[in-house]
Amino acid sequence: MARNHRRFDQDFREGAVQPVAQDLGIHLTHCASTADRPGA
Repeated sequence: MARNHRRFDQDFREGAVQPVAQDLGIHLTHCASTADRPGA
């Protein structure tokens, strides 16, 4: 598990996680906007 965490830290520093975080942010924004619509 420690090895996986270190791997994640390395990937994060290399920017591999950034596009995923960006997609997640877009997804959350999309969900929030659709939740405001009736019948969504």
